[in-house]
Amino acid sequence: MDVVAVIGRHVELKRAGRTWKGNCPFHGERTPSFHVYTEDKHYKCYGCGEYGNVFTFLQKLQGKEFPAVVRELAAEVGIEIPEADAQESAEAQRRRKERNELHAANDAAARYWAARLQSRFGEAARRYLASRG
Repeated sequence: MDVVAVIGRHVELKRAGRTWKGNCPFHGERTPSFHVYTEDKHYKCYGCGEYGNVFTFLQKLQGKEFPAVVRELAAEVGIEIPEADAQESAEAQRRRKERNELHAANDAAARYWAARLQSRFGEAARRYLASRG
């Protein structure tokens, strides 16, 4: 699917050279810092750091899990994805939810520490890393 068409349903995008720009739906802003790259089929917000593809965009925006987003997009283009067994599905959903929560926690921690490293509080750590080469 066309990344600009899918994201463009939720964000007003305007062509800006080789990319498309708009206001980020994940944080409030007045000037566009949200870019959609058609060649690489991804988006990047230079304001809040959000990055991903059509699937991650819809997951974050709609609060749905990956399989649900894939099924919806597949249905739009006429592809049917069969449902899994109900017993297997409940266990798989529990594991997937747990895995998603761990990924979200790790992502938040990584963003926090990366920002901390670049802040004034990370000066000693940056010196140490520079000494290590």
